[in-house]
Amino acid sequence: MWTGPGDRASRARGVSLLPVLLMACHLAVVWLQPGLPLGDADTGWHLATGRLMWAEGRIPDEDPFSHTRAGAPWLPHEWLFQLCAAGLEKIGGLRLVVAACALLLACVPMLTAWQLERRGVDRRLAFASGFLLYVSMLMHAYARPHIVTYLFFAILWWLLEDLPRAGRPAILVAGAGALSALWANLHGGFVAGWLLVGVFGSGALFEGWRGGPRPGRWREAGWYAAAGLACAAGTLLNPHGLGLHRMVFHILLDLELTRYCQEFVSPNFKSGIASLRAFEIMLLALLGLGAARGPRMRFRDWLAISVFLVIALGTVRHVILWMLVAAPIAARAWNDVLVGDGASGERAVAGGARALGCASGLAVAWLAAVMAFGSHFPRTVVGRRISEATVRVLEGRAAELMPLFNQDDFGGDLIGAVWPKVRVFVDGRADFYGDEFMIGEYLPAINAGPGFERVLDKYGVRGVLLAPARPLGAALEATGRWSLIHRDAKNEIWVRGRAP
Repeated sequence: MWTGPGDRASRARGVSLLPVLLMACHLAVVWLQPGLPLGDADTGWHLATGRLMWAEGRIPDEDPFSHTRAGAPWLPHEWLFQLCAAGLEKIGGLRLVVAACALLLACVPMLTAWQLERRGVDRRLAFASGFLLYVSMLMHAYARPHIVTYLFFAILWWLLEDLPRAGRPAILVAGAGALSALWANLHGGFVAGWLLVGVFGSGALFEGWRGGPRPGRWREAGWYAAAGLACAAGTLLNPHGLGLHRMVFHILLDLELTRYCQEFVSPNFKSGIASLRAFEIMLLALLGLGAARGPRMRFRDWLAISVFLVIALGTVRHVILWMLVAAPIAARAWNDVLVGDGASGERAVAGGARALGCASGLAVAWLAAVMAFGSHFPRTVVGRRISEATVRVLEGRAAELMPLFNQDDFGGDLIGAVWPKVRVFVDGRADFYGDEFMIGEYLPAINAGPGFERVLDKYGVRGVLLAPARPLGAALEATGRWSLIHRDAKNEIWVRGRAP
């Protein structure tokens, strides 16, 4: 056994402060690398959408950002996140947006470890599981709406865990519905919550069927069914109605996205990135339970692991969802093997208020420190993919360069920094532009494929913004009909015709 009576008595005194250390870990990383949350260009257009809503007092229903699809119907389903992010920007600039998003993400592993300790899991196992979860989350630790899905998914997991033993389960069912209503207005990942409820409900049905005659054996499945209905009904409370659901499922079922969106491809385990190493370690920890001859896990746990593992192996961005499922299951199972009291998941340990109080104090101190001493935090989305010199050229020679062709990963920064002076050719909203445009026009053009000039001519492109050494740059030079007017370490700008 891993612990003795003395250790068990220590564990019973209450939740440790190790979960807060997980929270502090990410905040320290962001303090040292404040550009980390801006590693994805989509932050720019999310902020611009929020600014537009604050200025016009309404949710836009057509595209304001591009010249290729200007005025086309557009459904900004993450409108509430965008509105909140732009509001924070108005109060404290981009640094406050970065700080708030980092704080939201830091809460996820902290919450997981805290809940595990409350349920009797050894604090070392709880911390290790939370840490592996945190490392996996670094692959998408960006200031984007998806971080809300990670947090809400973790909250929903523990609501569903508590449902069978709750004194008033109706309150938890109502809480799940309210959570889903808020979730649906922040990010389309609310469908992952539906899947999670379905897994718990299916597991309860199976366990009730296999459990033999016992009082109330179907009651648990009934409460999960009620939670599923509450979650589904809650997502209808959005300004787009069922249009939101149609759009989200269209994105999820559009397999062509995997051809040009890296976050939708399968995990590349040869990449060597730490986030996927954490995924592998967690998978091995679960496989090792069989060799350890540990206690038999609940059917719903195996079902959750299996369903979300299939999703994770198909799409790298969903690895984190699987880790959110695997971390508490693996920690509790190994706790029963190493500690051997069989208590994990069955009784709560007192003392969690102290850890939550410390976490709240750390959150306030973090935001105050960033605003008071975070002068090294980014003040604009410009600088990572687009240089300040490039922005000056685009603004100073806009009449000469518009309409513009740009790389898709430049689009969000352009929208966030220089829109409406510059309208983009494309940005990170691949689902909005559609497969016909992305695969049939954008990809051939950016890769200087056959007919690339026809694409530029079709949209009347007069300026081209690229990263140095892209195939399109060499192709433009070879035609003799384009002139290079700017080049630096990040960008080059071409103009149609002979440069003045």
